[in-house]
Amino acid sequence: MSNTRSAANTKQLPYDPNRLLPDDTNILILDEDGNLSRRSTDSFPISSLTRRQQYSNNETSDDYRGETDIPSTTRGDDSYFDISSIGNNVGVGILDAETVAKHVSKIGKTAGGSSISYLTLTLPGYGLRDISILNNYTHLQRIELPYNNISDLSHLNNLSYLLELDVSNNKIQKLFDFWPPRNLKEADFSFNLIEEIKNLDSFHYLQKLVLDNNKISKIEGLKNCYRLQHLSLAHNRIQRIEELDGLPLKYLSLRSNEIRKIENLDSLQYLQHLNLSCNQLDSLAGIPERLSFLEVLDLADNQLHNLSDIDRLSEYRLLRDLNLRGNKITEIDDYRLSVIFKLQHLTILDRRKIDAAEKVESKQMFNPSSEYFASRDHITNVVFAFLQDHRVQESTLPNIETPYPMLILSGPDGCGRIELAHRLAEEFNEFFGYGVLHTARERRGNEKDGIDYIFIKQNQYEEDVTKGEFLCCYEYYGDWHGLQRSSIENVAREGLACVVQIELEGLLSIKQSHFEPRCVLLLPMDPQIHERRLQLQGFDEGEIKMAMSRVELYAEYNRTHPGFFDAFISTNSLEDGYEQLRDLVISYLGLEDDRFDAPRPNTSDEIKRFDDFDIQRSDSFLPSTNATGCRNSSHPSMDSPTNQGINPNLRIRYGGSAPPAIMSTEFALRSSAKLRIKELFDAKTSNIQNQLRRQISKTLPTSAHTENTNQTLSRSTTMNRDAKSAPSNDFLNDPISQSPDSSIENGIDQDDLLNDLQGDMDDNISVRS
Repeated sequence: MSNTRSAANTKQLPYDPNRLLPDDTNILILDEDGNLSRRSTDSFPISSLTRRQQYSNNETSDDYRGETDIPSTTRGDDSYFDISSIGNNVGVGILDAETVAKHVSKIGKTAGGSSISYLTLTLPGYGLRDISILNNYTHLQRIELPYNNISDLSHLNNLSYLLELDVSNNKIQKLFDFWPPRNLKEADFSFNLIEEIKNLDSFHYLQKLVLDNNKISKIEGLKNCYRLQHLSLAHNRIQRIEELDGLPLKYLSLRSNEIRKIENLDSLQYLQHLNLSCNQLDSLAGIPERLSFLEVLDLADNQLHNLSDIDRLSEYRLLRDLNLRGNKITEIDDYRLSVIFKLQHLTILDRRKIDAAEKVESKQMFNPSSEYFASRDHITNVVFAFLQDHRVQESTLPNIETPYPMLILSGPDGCGRIELAHRLAEEFNEFFGYGVLHTARERRGNEKDGIDYIFIKQNQYEEDVTKGEFLCCYEYYGDWHGLQRSSIENVAREGLACVVQIELEGLLSIKQSHFEPRCVLLLPMDPQIHERRLQLQGFDEGEIKMAMSRVELYAEYNRTHPGFFDAFISTNSLEDGYEQLRDLVISYLGLEDDRFDAPRPNTSDEIKRFDDFDIQRSDSFLPSTNATGCRNSSHPSMDSPTNQGINPNLRIRYGGSAPPAIMSTEFALRSSAKLRIKELFDAKTSNIQNQLRRQISKTLPTSAHTENTNQTLSRSTTMNRDAKSAPSNDFLNDPISQSPDSSIENGIDQDDLLNDLQGDMDDNISVRS
């Protein structure tokens, strides 16, 4: 029974009163009897959306009302209902005092300040046609009459203090057909029948004007609205942007019109939000070069097809939200990453937030940094090196805390890095050897193949890369260059540190390897001297321009990456530059000129003092003992019992470890001896055993001799001292120490030696071939 009565009393409304917020403190609800009643917002759960956001939404349409079960308010439908509890005349579209009294709210002081009155009237969706009674309510400051049948607003002439007017979704054909209030600030005439904008010169204080969903075909009459900040003309018939010069607009919406070209926006210097979506734009030509305050730009559902148009927005430094959905441009490969790269200050693209990963990916795709290229090339070289047979490198020192010493001179072409590197290796030939770069470019007239560079063909270069020969490779000015491992190993085999001259791109790659080089930046600071030097070296005009432009690149990198270079030297004068480099190297090595030029000692005491001094100067050149000494898997460190048998004098050059050439040779000889000893134990006749004994004596490492006889120790020490400047494998081929029976002649017990070596076979030392 109750359900039947409830259904009978249900009255159909042209709006949903539960969705409306008539004022700041009260809300209308529909009770069980179908009557409107008022409750406090404190006792009713409702969202904080204002009523204007709910019933004057620009996107509201008949389709939307159908989805939310709100009856259509199609114009011309006069079959509205009668609510006797609201007012006797409202049912026929006439506003009466009783209805006004029930729907006024917000008590406050009147404009004159002499009395208290209701300031707001809210009557949405009551089918009103006649509002003439409002002539008597002169103190109203806010009137909201949406979703009615109003066509005449002349009865608002007496509302001199009106500040806000909402007459959206009515049947108004003429804009502002009443005497203008003194201080009207906001007016909403959306969803009406207005065809033109009449002269609004009298509305000086108008700040917001909404004219969406009308029949307007031309923008006009706004010239003197010099306080207008918000203008919305969406869903009209406008074909041209005009008559907006000098307006202080911050928001402009021309969505869903017939605009084909962007124009006449240059004077809108305060514009922050621009909506030109759903038009017929096929280009951004005509958009101002700079809109300093523009934050949101909506260009969705147009005909944009060229990514180059995005470049026109590059000067919009405050642009954060860009919408290009529905354009052909979005079908281009990597469109999103391209736009993110071009407009790196964007935070939202096509209504989707841009994350940090997309920004990094876009930069790596379209303008990767030097560090990115260096990382990519380094990974390539490491991977190819892994695919090769592994072996102990000459530059791999036994002590992981003591990386192989390397000095790198870096700078642009014409800075003199090749000349200074050669002079340094020549003067300090007891400490440095020159590491020659490989290049696939053509040789210049003054360059020497195998000395300045090793010149190879491009196909040979690529083949060497796939063989894992390169430690670093980089491209400069269209040509490929690189430092091969063999260049370093040839120097390390001589027991010397390697001095290398290389461009910044190659240096970045080397710094990602296990080497920890000292780096010196060389820059010619005088452009005229730099240019003349490049001309003398045979550089063409394009190469000279490139080299001179890279001076600032190096200087900027040095400023932004403090500590990357260990020192900076100006090379306007190569002589002065070399003197500074020489002093720097002497300081690194801990040398003094008089001691550096002193002859080699002869007596045992002098040898000891000189050796102690060498240890000091070597350590001062090397990186700190706190260095990580990291090595990748293709360059394993070596740590075996053979290290302990090396003559201490052979350790002095590399901070307590023997030169790598000697270490690797000793290691190989000792391993070869172990194999022959195994054959000796397997031999079944004495003749074969004697023959193997003689062969073993040829392959015994030097350390085995030095441990068993004072005479051999003395001879080995003398040879090591003489060969200190350039240790090599030659001393192992000494005819006296390497004669077949030398170990027996020197009084070494062969059986004891064999027993020692047999014990070493159990050490399970693995040898990389």
